[in-house]
Amino acid sequence: MNIRWCLTAKIVCSLLLVFLLTSNHDFGRLRAMQSQPQSEKVEIRMSFLDAARFYEHQLEEKRRDGTLDQEEFRRLIERIAVNYTMGGKLKKAKGTFEKAIKQDPEYPMFYYYLACTYGEMGKMKEALQQLRAAHRHKKDTKLPDALRDSSFEKFANDRKFVEAVQEMQKP
Repeated sequence: MNIRWCLTAKIVCSLLLVFLLTSNHDFGRLRAMQSQPQSEKVEIRMSFLDAARFYEHQLEEKRRDGTLDQEEFRRLIERIAVNYTMGGKLKKAKGTFEKAIKQDPEYPMFYYYLACTYGEMGKMKEALQQLRAAHRHKKDTKLPDALRDSSFEKFANDRKFVEAVQEMQKP
């Protein structure tokens, strides 16, 4: 009984930590893990991956129940992919956003987050393509400033990247 309670408490704490860390969608927090001991990194990564699977389960459950609306779909997709990113599974995050774009192609944040994922992968050309798509679909949505987003810090000194983003940001 005592062991079961400890495991449950650990899972709840891990999910709470994941929720708090992913609430502002900052992919750059993954780099902050580099200063932690390897055993802590593995535990935190597993927590992120567990959280991604938890949200995937929620998404499927809501689809089955017929209770999944557009807002909930977007929220769950963001949480799934952000947790994959934080857990070091960039290809899984990329695939999640690509599938989501096929289902909800008008939502600009999916394109933006996919651009962030490409930024984390060091793929500037693909990141710029997705940033352009986000700006094409933005309508009344205020997009984050890609020049200040830590996901694109690898390109911060690249003139081509900076000029392209500045051009996209013009009214």
